[in-house]
Amino acid sequence: AGKAGTRDALNAGTGAAGADAAGGAVGGAADYMAHLQVWLQEHKEYPRRARRRRQEGMALLAFVMDRRGYVLEHRIRQSSGHSLLDEEVLALIRRAEPLPPPPPEISGERIRLVVPVQFFLR
Repeated sequence: AGKAGTRDALNAGTGAAGADAAGGAVGGAADYMAHLQVWLQEHKEYPRRARRRRQEGMALLAFVMDRRGYVLEHRIRQSSGHSLLDEEVLALIRRAEPLPPPPPEISGERIRLVVPVQFFLR
């Protein structure tokens, strides 16, 4: 289930940029998170079998990336409740690499993030 990493290494993320990003320029970090969400959405594929089964849900994806946008570790922090959707979340993060590089307002060589990935049928 994704690249192994220590559980504690990914628990630091909270849904926005990690503690390192809590510096002065909040707009830059918030803008980056919005841009990252759009980027991930563009790379997401709703699994056909999950659609046929009318499966919906939201998973929390925890990951660590470097300053160039490459994912170093990733895991599902909270399941969507459906294995097909969770598997897609793990495939999505690899398909979306490299991720958009973080702005200077987000400091650190390793950036820890937690993002929601939603699957809802229209």
